[in-house]
Amino acid sequence: MSGGLACTGDLLPSGGAAAVPLPGPQQSACRETERLPTRVTRLSDRQLSRAVQQLTGLRDATAFATSSGSQDDFLANQAASVNGAVGLQLQELAERAAEAATSAGAPALACQGDEVACARAFVRRFGGRAFRRPLTGAEEAGLLGVYEAGRSIDGTHAGGVRLVIQAALQAPAFLYLTELGGSPGAPSSRLSAYELASKISFFLRDGLPDDALWAALESGRFETPEDVAAQVDRLLATPEVQKHITELLARMFQLPRVLTTTKAPSVTDFNAELATSMKDETLRFIDDVLWRRGGQLSELFTSRRAFVDDRTAALYGVTAPGTGVREVVLPERERAGILTRAALMTLEALPDESSVVHRGVFVSRELLCFHPPPPSSDDLAAGDALKKAEPTERGRSLKRMAIPRCAGCHQYLDPVGVSFEHYDTLGRYRAEIATPAGPVPVDSTWDLTLPSLEGPVTDAVALSERLATSPVVRECLVRQFASAAYGQRLSEAQGCGTRSVQETFTSSGGDLVALIRGIATWPGLRERQEEAP
Repeated sequence: MSGGLACTGDLLPSGGAAAVPLPGPQQSACRETERLPTRVTRLSDRQLSRAVQQLTGLRDATAFATSSGSQDDFLANQAASVNGAVGLQLQELAERAAEAATSAGAPALACQGDEVACARAFVRRFGGRAFRRPLTGAEEAGLLGVYEAGRSIDGTHAGGVRLVIQAALQAPAFLYLTELGGSPGAPSSRLSAYELASKISFFLRDGLPDDALWAALESGRFETPEDVAAQVDRLLATPEVQKHITELLARMFQLPRVLTTTKAPSVTDFNAELATSMKDETLRFIDDVLWRRGGQLSELFTSRRAFVDDRTAALYGVTAPGTGVREVVLPERERAGILTRAALMTLEALPDESSVVHRGVFVSRELLCFHPPPPSSDDLAAGDALKKAEPTERGRSLKRMAIPRCAGCHQYLDPVGVSFEHYDTLGRYRAEIATPAGPVPVDSTWDLTLPSLEGPVTDAVALSERLATSPVVRECLVRQFASAAYGQRLSEAQGCGTRSVQETFTSSGGDLVALIRGIATWPGLRERQEEAP
């Protein structure tokens, strides 16, 4: 109900207790032998765009989009299968990329001596990087034949190279990521060094292996756990990877969505400029936590440090910088960490007011890995009626609790969402809520029953402090980032294999950079199990 999410009656067993699995530490029931299934998957639109940019320098490759998912999704957006329409998009992208890579003076055309010898060297270099492994003899011969065909069209070396690039960027070996290991079809296998390097590279830098990693692969120095750890540590020290990890965490919190969020006409102070300022402020905060404040989970959830411009300073009620960005400390009783930032509160609100359900679902889904079912059409209609009849979100929550078909889920979601009631639809702190009958004081207190969060909380500041130490949150974050590295959400059974990463994350005191490193060096990322037909 309430226009966001509700439980229907068939989810409730006799007695009224929720049948939806609650979040809680699951690792004790796991088997260490759980392995991820082997896959052959097409690069997501974001991955493909990045790979084309890195190979050819084509800057508008990000316009490539074939799926219904967003390029800003945390998990790799699910790529559409290569049907006729997608094939035409791929052809057009490959042609534009090849044109950009063979413009006058481009490195791809550099050649001193015999042009056929240069073409052979280019085919091996470009084809290997595009396919993310050494070419087979048949592949090399085929691309050389493409070069000859392209050269015969206009009689130039550039024409041949251009056609090679077009062919390589439309080849299955470029479009698809394999995770088959050295013995395809075997019951279980280890990813090859080249396959593993691609998985790690797309996870850490959102693109192809860089020059140093490629050199390590070619020289056989990416085989042992020590080899992998050394490359992961090197990558994590680079500005490019640090920027991507910051953006990856921002995507987990769905921060890019604030740029497409809409508000009711009555919310006259919301516009594109404010949305951009909100996003930038939170992005700077994440970057500061990860790379300048030790990367601690507790810092992410409780720090009041902020980097504001004039627009966000007004939202937070702090002194504006006048020009540029200013580092400030937000009011102690009003803010704590990322969940109380204006961007997150704006995202998880209704167009004209706050939303207990949206905010409660967000915390439950993204931080507790608790995925309640979506509402039915009847639930949405009942939620709309409740909104009209009850002026406050807390009042609506209390009424939902009294409805058995709703209480099964909402008894866990709404108490979390109510703790954010001090923040309006733009994340501005408020002490009271305007209603037709007059202002009503905000009451954000509730007694939580979710595992590891049990007990009374007074507001979002108190909730954030409890989330910062929750073992359920840590376990959920491990699963979230393991899913990001794998490329799709892990099931309960598949998540069992992350025990070693969970232990490392816990022993680090909740170091988020240590978590990323743990996922990138996780043996489970390399082990695969053949799925039963």
